[in-house]
Amino acid sequence: MMKGPQIATLIGAIILIGIFCFFPTVKQANSGKTDEMVINNDKKNKGDSPDVLNEQGLIEAEIQLAIEKVNSENPMEGIMMLKEIATEYPNNTTPLFYLGLFSFQSGQFKKAVSRFNNILMIDSSMIDAHLFLGESLLEIGDTSSAISELYKYIAKEKDQDKLAQANMLINKLN
Repeated sequence: MMKGPQIATLIGAIILIGIFCFFPTVKQANSGKTDEMVINNDKKNKGDSPDVLNEQGLIEAEIQLAIEKVNSENPMEGIMMLKEIATEYPNNTTPLFYLGLFSFQSGQFKKAVSRFNNILMIDSSMIDAHLFLGESLLEIGDTSSAISELYKYIAKEKDQDKLAQANMLINKLN
């Protein structure tokens, strides 16, 4: 059985891997689903007109600006921007993901659980949401649910290094 510091170190390593691996996934997911994603993420559901595609680009730019503010001297301003975007475009999972990630990073694990659950209700194919939900559940002491989410992550993830890390964590928890 692992001790607390060992589990924390292992979780920290997985979090870093997840964070570094997620950024390309966001762009890839967005670039691979332009029309479909815009329709699903746009609360006004205007179809696939150029205006909607331009609006999606503006939303992504707003999200990037908010992230920059979170990582600067105005973190709460960035968080508020992300919350506004998430409210205005409730089916857009990107601001929710970052809000969940920032909740996790700041130790607000219950908020992180809620946000990652919301993401998965909108889009169950967001693989990284399963990983971070599992890690958040682990942090609040819900080991069985955490393991369940990690198994969902493993079932969908294709990257062998990420799979090995997740399997190692599950094996340590069992």
